[in-house]
Amino acid sequence: MTNHAPAPVLIFNRKQWQYVLAAWVVMWIFFFCKDLLTKGYLNDYKELLARPTLEGKRSWVTGDRLYELIQLCRTVIPENATFGYDGIKDQSLSDWRTRYYLYPRLRSDDPDYLIVFGGTAGARPDRGGWRPYKSLDRERFILKKAP
Repeated sequence: MTNHAPAPVLIFNRKQWQYVLAAWVVMWIFFFCKDLLTKGYLNDYKELLARPTLEGKRSWVTGDRLYELIQLCRTVIPENATFGYDGIKDQSLSDWRTRYYLYPRLRSDDPDYLIVFGGTAGARPDRGGWRPYKSLDRERFILKKAP
């Protein structure tokens, strides 16, 4: 006498599972495409995919103007220096992206270089112990701590 396990109880047969899976795939395609078409995200994806290089894609995601300033900072600020910035909100996405791209340079409360991105540091006449270092335009420049 052999003990056999009872046969499992199936909720759906094989054909019914295929229908359920097909319906699930159709629903996910609908939910994915709905926002692309109704909210205009499709144009954003087209623009992102139109940039052939990785640098172009990073520039689009970060913002062309900010990324251009970050690239300048990477070339002129030494890797062992510290930086601070004016015009980029603390703990914002731009703040974290800037920190990421400028690593191993570290952000500090007492920085060697001050990165100005449309901030108020350029409007102050005294600049509080800072001197101009490099500039892209009137709203995007780097100040160096005066010796």
